[in-house]
Amino acid sequence: MDYTAKENFPEGNLKDTKNPIAGLANEQWAQKLKQELVVSGYSAKTMKMYLCYFNEFSKGINRPLEQAERDDVMAFLAGKKEKGNVSNATLALAHAALRFFFHKVAHKNIVEDITIAKKAKKLPTVLSKEEIRGL
Repeated sequence: MDYTAKENFPEGNLKDTKNPIAGLANEQWAQKLKQELVVSGYSAKTMKMYLCYFNEFSKGINRPLEQAERDDVMAFLAGKKEKGNVSNATLALAHAALRFFFHKVAHKNIVEDITIAKKAKKLPTVLSKEEIRGL
């Protein structure tokens, strides 16, 4: 099975903001995830993004979520990085969403040891003395 293929992990679509659960794969799990997010006090934007990444993952996995393994999560994250050309911050958000789901909702410890690269640090742009005089 090729978990990194784009068709296995289609982009989530949560256009229905009144009911972000509608149309999600694995609606029972999505409902439980939403309840945990609400009780935990997450913002509406965070809930929307967590549900989006959960939906992408649950649509792309070729087995029930109860049988998901660390390799499935790694393949999903690697596929997003390779095929989607996403930033480390985006990847960290997807990782956080899956970590929350598996830890708080599914009660499985399969994501904890996965590390995500931190946001790349950029050197500040420094002007030369001539460039400063030109201003």
